Amino acid sequence: MTKPVSAKAISEDDIQKIIALAKDAHVHELNLHEGNVHVRVVLTQEAEASRNVPQGLAEAHNLIEVVAPLAAQFLPHHPCRPNSDIKVGQSVRKGDPIGYLLSGPLLAPLVSPCNGVISHLLAEPNIRVGYGTALISIVKKI
Repeated sequence: MTKPVSAKAISEDDIQKIIALAKDAHVHELNLHEGNVHVRVVLTQEAEASRNVPQGLAEAHNLIEVVAPLAAQFLPHHPCRPNSDIKVGQSVRKGDPIGYLLSGPLLAPLVSPCNGVISHLLAEPNIRVGYGTALISIVKKI
């Protein structure tokens, strides 16, 4: 659920400028929050494809996004192993756990769909995400 930013924080002119910049950058979604200031930008496929992959990886590699199969809290590690966060640049194999989704008493593992390298963490840790939200991108090894 997105809480709108109060009108006092941003003027209407500022909002129009943000909309124009977002359109120019092919931004698909923009969420703003007040408390603890949280901004989330989701790119269109065209803009996402233009992002850089980690250095040293061949151009022939594919970028794969792992998305949330349910609405839940995204955890980059198992709750019993808080120092086991996944990291950008980390190698993963198909089936490796790369995060968890916590929804009530349910703890669902996210597994890597392929062999590759973690390219980007697209969702903030410990934030509630919606169904289909992109969480992690992996550069697939061919």
